[in-house]
Amino acid sequence: METVALKGLGIGLLFALSFVGGLIPLLCIGSHSHGVAGSAITRRVVSLLNSAAAGIFLSIALVHLLPEVRIIFDTSLNITHHDHDHDEGGHGHSHGFDWAGFTAGMGFLLVVFVEQVMMLCLERSEASDSDNTSIDRTNLVKSTASDSDTGVHSDYGTLRQRSPSDCKSEASEAASVTSSITIRQGLDDLQPISSFRAIILLVSLTLHSIFEGLALGLQLDKSDTVDLLIAISIHKGIESFTVLLRFAQLPGRTVLKWSSLVIFSLASPLGIAIGIPLADPSVNADALLVNGILQGLATGTFMFVTFVELLPVELAGKNDRLLKYLCLLAGFGLMCGLTQI
Repeated sequence: METVALKGLGIGLLFALSFVGGLIPLLCIGSHSHGVAGSAITRRVVSLLNSAAAGIFLSIALVHLLPEVRIIFDTSLNITHHDHDHDEGGHGHSHGFDWAGFTAGMGFLLVVFVEQVMMLCLERSEASDSDNTSIDRTNLVKSTASDSDTGVHSDYGTLRQRSPSDCKSEASEAASVTSSITIRQGLDDLQPISSFRAIILLVSLTLHSIFEGLALGLQLDKSDTVDLLIAISIHKGIESFTVLLRFAQLPGRTVLKWSSLVIFSLASPLGIAIGIPLADPSVNADALLVNGILQGLATGTFMFVTFVELLPVELAGKNDRLLKYLCLLAGFGLMCGLTQI
């Protein structure tokens, strides 16, 4: 089979693996009650899957992406400055500075900055809404007082016929409704942040997938193309599953979920399609440098998702502490093993 035909096969294979892997959480995990799964079993399964996903993302960031970014920076800087004699063994410290670690840290800090700005805007919006709500409540109290003054004689007999248990039941129902409204409002307030983090994760892994596909499309040797295609295929379905798992837990947002599935499924095939006509034995140092910067930023976003979004939430829970840790360890070990294939 010709190399170009093999790459065409890779386009179809990677799309199918990504689509099926992301389709599973969308179909199996329902979003009821504003993102809270209906049953305790479902909530427990999702929590364990989140723990495993944290291990997977940790492995992608530290074991897969970061060493790759260091190699890219070493190669690019050595080509640019023509000083291969000063190469430090591919550890990302070319020319006295760890550019791979720097870009990863900048990616982490960039996401933190954007999220903080977003939260600041939400807090100001909530403060404005609370002021309007307090005004509405004041008007409601005045209106209720006016109504009670006019209807006190007509309702007095009805009130006397009610038993204390009836009044207590009505009070508990009112408290339940109020509590439900409060919880629902709190979940609604959290949705922009949850959606933002899911989108950041999607963008980061989509960017990485495009570069993976580009690397495959740029291959000139048939055996190298086969090896790289197998390596990408092994973890593509798992990556798609973990990314769409974040979107599956969002309430509603059907269009966003399915759009994310399609976008991520097309990422690697798009990279391959771009790389096929650009396949050239020569190496462009500027293209490598841009590749390293973008993948370094993506590494930082994976670290953010792992250490800020997933681990604090799951490990803070009181249930299944040891089981969650085992899932975290299993996800990390699984991706470490797949990376070495």
